[in-house]
Amino acid sequence: MCPGLLDHYSWFRSRSGTSYGVLSRLYSMITGKKGYYDDSLEIFSKEQKDIERFNTEFKFRAKSLKDISLFKHWLDVHDMDMRRFSKLRGFFDLEKRKIYKVKSRLIVAQISAGSFAYILAFVFLSLAMSDSALLKFKGEEQWLWLNHENASSVNILLPFNSAARQWNITKEDCAKPSFDLKSLSATSMLSEESVSVVCESFSSSEDINRIDNVIDEQWTLGIISFLSLMIIFLYLLREIVKGADALMGRKYLYRRLKKARLRRIL
Repeated sequence: MCPGLLDHYSWFRSRSGTSYGVLSRLYSMITGKKGYYDDSLEIFSKEQKDIERFNTEFKFRAKSLKDISLFKHWLDVHDMDMRRFSKLRGFFDLEKRKIYKVKSRLIVAQISAGSFAYILAFVFLSLAMSDSALLKFKGEEQWLWLNHENASSVNILLPFNSAARQWNITKEDCAKPSFDLKSLSATSMLSEESVSVVCESFSSSEDINRIDNVIDEQWTLGIISFLSLMIIFLYLLREIVKGADALMGRKYLYRRLKKARLRRIL
C-alpha cells in the first residue's frame, strides 16, 4: 500500500473507528465479488457500512443503528445542536447520551505543561539558531558563549539576549598590546587559565573546528528538541480545547435538559 493510500486509510479509520467499508471494497477488487450470498449477512454488512459512514461524517463512535436512531430522536425531543456533541469525540458517549465529566485541575495542568513546552521549544530553537557554542570549562561554575570573534557570559533569565550579558571578551581584546590577563579574569570571573583558553581559541584552527562542531551539534539538538516539544504542545493544545469543549458541552446539555423538563411541566 503506497504512502498516500496508507494516509487516507489511517485517517478514515481514525474518524470512523473501523475499516469495514475499505476492506469490503478491497475484497471486491481482488475477488471480483460484491456482497454476500446470504441475505442476512448482506443486510448486516450494509448496516455496518451505514454506521461506519455515520461515524466518519459526524465524528461519533456509534455501535449500532439503534443507537443512532435513539440519538437522533433525543436531539429532536430536546431541540439540541448535534455539532455540540460531534466535536467532543472521546468525551461523549452516544449510547448513553452522556458527556463525561472533565476535571478543571486537569485542564489547568495541561495549560501549565503546554505553556512550559511552548517556551522551552523556543529556547531550543534559539539555541539552534545561535552562532556561538554554549560551553562550560572544567573547574568553572558559569556557562559562556564562545564563537570565533568573542566570548561572553550567559544570563540565566535571558540567555540569548546579548544586551543582558555581564561581560564580553573579544578577539581584539586578546590581541591588544595592553592585554591584561588578570583584569579580564577579574571582569569575567573566569580563571586566568580559562581566559587564556578563550584567547587561544580565536586563533587555533583546532579550537575553531571544535567550536564549529559544537555549534552543529547544538543545531541538531535544538531542532529535534524544538520539533518534539511543539508536537507535545500541539497535542496538549488539542486536549485543552477538547476539555474546554466538554465543559461547555456539559453546561449546554444541562440547560437544554432543564428547559425540556420545564416545557413538560408547564
